[in-house]
Amino acid sequence: MPGPDKCEAASLQSAHTEHAAPVLPQKRYSIVLVNYKTRRITAVCLELIRQHLDLAEVDVLVVDNDSDDDSLAYLRTLDWIRLVERRTAAPEKGFEAHGRALDLALGHVRTRAVVLFHTDTFLHDPRIIEVMLARLEPGVAAVGTTEQVNRPWYSTAWRVARRGPRYIYQRAMLKLGLRELQARPWRERHLKSFCSVWDAEVIRNEGLQFALGILNPGYVMQDELEVRGYRFVRLRPSWVFRHLDHVQSGTVVEMGRHVGNTRRTGQYEKLMERFDTFDS
Repeated sequence: MPGPDKCEAASLQSAHTEHAAPVLPQKRYSIVLVNYKTRRITAVCLELIRQHLDLAEVDVLVVDNDSDDDSLAYLRTLDWIRLVERRTAAPEKGFEAHGRALDLALGHVRTRAVVLFHTDTFLHDPRIIEVMLARLEPGVAAVGTTEQVNRPWYSTAWRVARRGPRYIYQRAMLKLGLRELQARPWRERHLKSFCSVWDAEVIRNEGLQFALGILNPGYVMQDELEVRGYRFVRLRPSWVFRHLDHVQSGTVVEMGRHVGNTRRTGQYEKLMERFDTFDS
C-alpha cells in the first residue's frame, strides 16, 4: 500500500491558512472536524464541545474546506479553536475533499490521540471520549463504532438479510471478471469518522493517510492497518448514542441536497429545533 503522495501533500500544505489559538503543553488530545458551508450545525457542534469539555485539555482544530461563506466568517470569530483554511484549485468529490482535509489536519495535530467529529455530531456526555481514549491501547489504531445511527435490532437484521445475497452476487461477478469494484460488505465493519479516536503516531509511522482510494475517508487505511497487525475497537452503537447525537447526512441536508428525502430532512429539522439558540 503506497504512502501519501508527496506532491499532493506539498500542495495541500501550501494551499491553506492557519489561525492559531494558544496551545498549552498539557493538552491531552485533539478534536478535529471539517466544515463546509454548514454554519448552523457547525455552530451547534462547537458550542456543545465548548460546554462539555475542558478546553485546557483539548486542542480543537477545525479545517474549513474552502467554504467562502458565513460559516467561515463565523469560525474566524472563535478564539478558542485553531482554524485551518484549506483552499482548492479544482472541484472535488465530497469524500475526496473530506479525506484531504483530515490529512491536512493531521499535519497540524500536536497530540497523539485525535478525536474525529463531523459537524453534525452533537456531544452530550463527555464520558464517551474518556472511555474511547482509555481503549486506545498499544496496538490499537482507532476506537469507534460501525453504525452512523442507532438502529433497532430488527432494522439491522433486515439490512444484513438484504445485503447478503447482493454481496454473494457481486463477489461472483468479480471472480468472473464482470465487475471491477470490490463487493460491498454484507455488514458494516469500518469505523465511522463522525465519532472515532485515532492514534496519530500510528498513521504517521505507517506512512498512511485518510484520503486513499475511492472509498470513504479512512476505509482503505483501516484495511491496510489490519493487514499490518493493528487492532480496532468497535463499540456498541446503542452505547455510543447514549452520549451523543449524529444527524445522519446533516451536512448534506443543510446544504439543500436532500430535498427529496423527507425522512432525513425531518430528522434534521426535529433535532435542530432543540439547538437553534446556539446559532445566534
